[in-house]
Amino acid sequence: MVVSASGFNAAHTGKVLAMVTTTAARWPSDVALLDWQYAGLNVACSVRFKLFTLDDYLIVRKAGTLSMRDAQAVQVGLRRCLAI
Repeated sequence: MVVSASGFNAAHTGKVLAMVTTTAARWPSDVALLDWQYAGLNVACSVRFKLFTLDDYLIVRKAGTLSMRDAQAVQVGLRRCLAI
């Protein structure tokens, strides 16, 4: 899932992403996506704050967009995870 800001994305040739996982093994900071179907996912998933950068040419497609409540939950989780 792209977590970098649009300004960052426009200025760079890559994006900062968080992992989306279906694994049952949970990290304390995982954010369960309640509206996973709305986001274009086939199964229930969580966002895991295992952050990484990826060059744009390696991003194949956009699966979907988070619902407002899932986006807000991810924002809160990301703030808790990072010292910003």
